[in-house]
Amino acid sequence: MAIISENHEVKSLVQALEQLPDEALERIQYLQPEIGCFNSCGFCSQEAGTRVWQLAEHSLIILMKAIGEVAKKRGLKISAGRTQHRPGVIFPYLDNDCFSYPHLDTFLRMAEQELRVKTRIATVGFSRHNAELVTMHERIATDLAGSFAGLRISYTPYTAGYAAVSSAKLSRDEYEKDVANTLKIYRPVFEHLGFGRDTASMELRFHPNVQLCEVFEFSVGGHHVITAGPHLLVSCTPNSVSGRPPTRIVQVEGGVASFNQKAQDYYLLTADALVNSFDASSLAERILSGDSEIKKLVRKVPVHCFKNSDGRYYAISPGFDSNNHFRALHIYPSTVSRSVSGYNDATRHFLNTLMDFKQRMGYSRREGIDHATWSDVDTVLNELSAVTDALADTDLHAAFHAQRHVRPLVESYSRVLKRSGYEPSFFFNPNFTIDTGQIVNQGRAKKYFKGLVNKDDEPLTPNEARNFGDEKSVGSKRGRVWRIVPQPYTSSGRVSKTQFGGKSVVQGNAPGMVVVHEVNDNTLRPVDHDGKPLRRYFIPGLEVITSARSEGW
Repeated sequence: MAIISENHEVKSLVQALEQLPDEALERIQYLQPEIGCFNSCGFCSQEAGTRVWQLAEHSLIILMKAIGEVAKKRGLKISAGRTQHRPGVIFPYLDNDCFSYPHLDTFLRMAEQELRVKTRIATVGFSRHNAELVTMHERIATDLAGSFAGLRISYTPYTAGYAAVSSAKLSRDEYEKDVANTLKIYRPVFEHLGFGRDTASMELRFHPNVQLCEVFEFSVGGHHVITAGPHLLVSCTPNSVSGRPPTRIVQVEGGVASFNQKAQDYYLLTADALVNSFDASSLAERILSGDSEIKKLVRKVPVHCFKNSDGRYYAISPGFDSNNHFRALHIYPSTVSRSVSGYNDATRHFLNTLMDFKQRMGYSRREGIDHATWSDVDTVLNELSAVTDALADTDLHAAFHAQRHVRPLVESYSRVLKRSGYEPSFFFNPNFTIDTGQIVNQGRAKKYFKGLVNKDDEPLTPNEARNFGDEKSVGSKRGRVWRIVPQPYTSSGRVSKTQFGGKSVVQGNAPGMVVVHEVNDNTLRPVDHDGKPLRRYFIPGLEVITSARSEGW
């Protein structure tokens, strides 16, 4: 009788799914068995809600079978139409962390068997104190490694455990042990996939170093001068990037952006004491005259003038330099819509220190150090400490930022690796340990940029514009995709944005529904660039279980 009932439910759901256009199945990217997240992160790039709605296991099975039946009936291949980005792969996450979904093993198995697709997952880990989850994840790692297309663990300063000072359930030490346990369990999957940004990796994401200050621009002998906090820039020739049309991205290939015009060379002096204590015009004149006292403090940098919805801004050294260092600086003058001014120093202190160590040891940027020791890791951590401490001589804000936000995260990550039983070579493996730099302006990030950007999901650096928002960005190139998720609901009929998140679709108060909707190619929201709703379909007949967030995981 159970089989007859299940077949009836699948048939009924197939009929409901018939209303979907072929594109919804061919270009589906997000097939989430849940929305909302228990991880209590202080920042979420996808605006996850504080309440979780999950498909019951039986409904998950029925839904997967029905989607497979519809695709087979129409002669379609699930997600194969996404030719620009991981065709044949689905993502069970966006505004959730599916490692806390108790039926993830069923999802992975059904995705492979019924939909003929692989699954990519990103997570911050799960609680080792949850026996049910531990057993499930051990089963996944042992039996379902082949169902993965990719697995990424994000290590950020925003998870509740990392940020916690101390409580009965939350502490950084407990969080490190949880992530180490996740790494230990999933080592067979990592080794099956092979290490890489698109396969299996750990990604470190850092808090941004954003400072508000006056930004001044003037001319000295025809040379353009910009000052912002401890930074003073002087154009090498009597020209100015501000006098040219803003630089535009013309294409992105292999993750590298090409611009429509070359950068202009400027001299950059970063020194709190000099810039704040001396007349900027006199300093600019001394730089241009080749003053020996100043010359040793100055470096030549490429400068572009870009423009976003808030107006023009300057990007200094927006890419890697010849030493494989990333020292990007962005300066934002006030405009009509940008009422404040300041700068965003996106220097990657950890990566730069790692590159210096590798170079000294005779390794290239992309090489690992197979025979590394924990003593080598300690050396890098000590050198990072020395670098961040030395910043205090020239840039107190940068020193404070590195000491408070960069060094602790890297030290914590090294402890996680050691606790997980991973060899120290993983710390140096550029395909496993990936420094992505600062967070970007997506989801709820805007507050961390202190008014230098006024719109959610608006790029405020060329690096961000390369990935989303710009008409030539990676996101725009991929085009719109589709998403299937449970619809949030409450018995009262009132659902707040905090509860259901910023990327959910809500219509009425009908429980037991999933939403199939089109997704904006850049913001991953269910609306177009003008805020108008994109195509959406509501499918009833499924059991959706909801629960509120509790402390911890």
